[in-house]
Formats: sequence, structure tokens, C-alpha cells
Amino acid sequence: YKQYLKTKKIYGIVTVDKKDVKVVNKNNTNIIELLANKVRNSMKGKIEQNITDATSGLLSGMLIGDKSNLPKEIQEDFRNSSLSHILAISGMHVSYVMLGITFLISKMKFSKKMSKMITIVILLFFIILTGKTASVERACFMSVYAILASLLHKMANVLASISISILIILIINPYSILDIGLQLSYGGTLGIVLIYPILKKCKKSKKEKAKENKFQKLIQKIKEKILDIIRLTVSANLVIFPIILYQYNTMSFTFIISNLLISSIIGIIIILGFMSVFASYIFMPLAKVMFFLTQILLNILAQTAHLCAKLPFSKVYFPTPKIYVILIYYLFLIYIILAKRNIISVKKISKKIYLLKNWKTKL
Repeated sequence: YKQYLKTKKIYGIVTVDKKDVKVVNKNNTNIIELLANKVRNSMKGKIEQNITDATSGLLSGMLIGDKSNLPKEIQEDFRNSSLSHILAISGMHVSYVMLGITFLISKMKFSKKMSKMITIVILLFFIILTGKTASVERACFMSVYAILASLLHKMANVLASISISILIILIINPYSILDIGLQLSYGGTLGIVLIYPILKKCKKSKKEKAKENKFQKLIQKIKEKILDIIRLTVSANLVIFPIILYQYNTMSFTFIISNLLISSIIGIIIILGFMSVFASYIFMPLAKVMFFLTQILLNILAQTAHLCAKLPFSKVYFPTPKIYVILIYYLFLIYIILAKRNIISVKKISKKIYLLKNWKTKL
């Protein structure tokens, strides 16, 4: 617990009698954090005002990272069905936020440079708004890196953005490296960046495509979309499952099913949720209709998570793996990635060993 508190920049706990507590000052924080807190409370209030059941906490968690009103049963369902990443603000959420920002700014007469600078400011504010969690910091810092690269007319590199973002986080608080959220967020991202391209199959040739009719093309698109979701899910889980085993001693074998079932509605919920909150400040009758539709989708999401959590093998217990076993697994995974990318091979390694032996013999 002491280690966990350090990841949150908390270095001590004080126990006092309520009678001895006296408020000596209020609002003694920086203006940006104060503004972010007011915006967060206002958004949360709008959600609770328009969504009456337990799913209001679910929407608050998905939009602003506030899970304080989310029932423990729902949190447990999402955890057991391997859908916890839905409740953590991540790259997917940030991409929709950027989409909304870009759309709104495009309606204003700003230059391209000014639009990008405004986007950076909003993304940095979004980090504070959502509670400065590791996953949102990663996603936002990576997005800021990409925007800065385009401003400087440089080619953005994904691995460089991952490295720079984690460096910034660790400079702010070195203990963040012990944060499980950070480990899972970066592990999943690395899995998608490095393994997903390997799992992705080659597309059909133009001749094969030409023979397909419209119906076959539609079926092929649906199949490809499903396969893409499976590839993304497997790519992320191949990297993070040793971390999950080590930290929680559990593993889900139904994560593909749960992610497939909810993938089609997550984006709609996030977009519709933000639009509903935004509309509630402008025209409440329209906002109520949008909130009603959002609530229906949230209930579907909650029920799906509940059903997936009840599936056989959704939560299988394992003993804590040894550190050397985890290291061997990651070394093997790194070798597979490097081999598939033609960076390293058995022949190349053998050749280097042979040259090294030959060099020693000559000496």
C-alpha cells in the first residue's frame, strides 16, 4: 500500500480526531486544476441529472475517469470479463476527443498552426480533467508528440513517442514505474505496435478481389473487421498477460469474445456521451434524447460485461509466476518479433557466433 501511494505522489498518512481539524485556507491550488475540478464536477452533475440508474457511474468513468459512483458489482464484471480497459481513459478515448476537437476547431477560422496549438492545450487540460492517470497521460503525450512533429515538419515515430511519453511521466514521478495502470497501458500499446503488424494477414490479390460480387465483398469486409479486432486484442494481451498473472493471479480465456461483443458500441457510447454532455449546456430537450439513447447502450454494455463475466474460464486462478519465467517469456517474445521483422534470425546469430569463435582462434 505504501508503494501504491508513492505512485500517486502520496508520501504519508495522518490520522487525526475530527475535533482537531480546522480549515485554515480554501481553493489554495493552481487555477488550471481548480478549473479542471469545476468542469469535472459540472460534467458529472449533468450525467447524474440525466441518467438515473447505476450506468451514470459507468458513463462518468468512460468520459472523465471518475468511477466513484460506479457500483462494485459492475467494476467486478468488467474486470472478470477482461474489459477493465474500457473504464480507463486510453488511446481510444483520446482519439475520439481529438476527433471532436478537430471538428469544432474546423468550424472556426483558425490557421492550421493555431488549431494544432489549441489541440495541444486542450489535450494537456484533458489530462488534468481525467485525474492524471497513467493511461491518459500516455495517450495524450503521444498525441502531443505527433502534433509537435507535424508542426516541425518531422516524421512522427510511434516508438519514439512511446519512449518520450514514458520519460516525461517518470520525470514527473519516478515511482509511476510501479503503477500497474502504467505497466498495462504501455504493455498493451507495445503489443499493438509491434505484434499487430505481424499477425495481420496479407490482403487478397486484385484478381481475387475482382471476382468477388458486392455481397461477397461485404462479407469479406465484416470478416476482416472481426479478424482485426481479434488481432488487436491478442496483440495487446500477449504482452500484458504476464503482468496480469503476476499482479492478480488470474487469467481470462474469454477476452476475445467479450472484446468482440462490445467493440461495435464503445465508440458510439463515447461520442454520444460527450455530445450529450455538450448539448446539455446548450439545448436540454435534445440532450435528454441523446442521454436516453446513451443509457440504452450503457445498459447493453453492462449486461454484456455481466454475461461475459459468467462464462466458463472467464476467471481462472494461477500461482504467481517466477520472475525468471516472465523474463524467459519476454525474451522469447522479443526474439519472435525481431525474427518476424527480419532484424534477427538463427542464421544471423549462428554466423555471428562462428565469426566470434574464429576471431578468438586467430587471437
